[in-house]
Amino acid sequence: MVVAAAFVIAACGSDSEQLSEEEFLAAANEICEVGNEEVVQLFEELEPLVEDIYATAATEEEVQQFFQDEGGKVRDAFVSNVQGQVSDVRDLNGPDDLEEELEPLLDQLSDEVDALSELSVEEFFEGEWEAGFNEINSQIQALGLTTCAEDAG
Repeated sequence: MVVAAAFVIAACGSDSEQLSEEEFLAAANEICEVGNEEVVQLFEELEPLVEDIYATAATEEEVQQFFQDEGGKVRDAFVSNVQGQVSDVRDLNGPDDLEEELEPLLDQLSDEVDALSELSVEEFFEGEWEAGFNEINSQIQALGLTTCAEDAG
């Protein structure tokens, strides 16, 4: 599926013909579908590690170090993933009117994602930042980027 998304991006990039609204939305939603699946996988891979750290009767210090290390990796991978999705959607050559509406939302989303990298691991997993994403996602969904507006985490 990643190969398919890469093909869509290569075929639909800004150097090619302008996409119709339907083509643009399909390509953007495909980018987000692949990215969202990767985010789900990130959290699924963390779950058995968490279970294992508690099963081994680790000390509180070991548990804290684990969460700093592994949680930081997940946070950073999440940030990178969403930044990539935003960048790939920006690279699509969609209808001017749709891109005019979408661009400020992508700017807001980029700002929100950039702020995530500054959060501590604890703040990231507490999830208070999700409110900003949810507001942007509702507006993105209204434009037809339904998969892009899904909560992948």
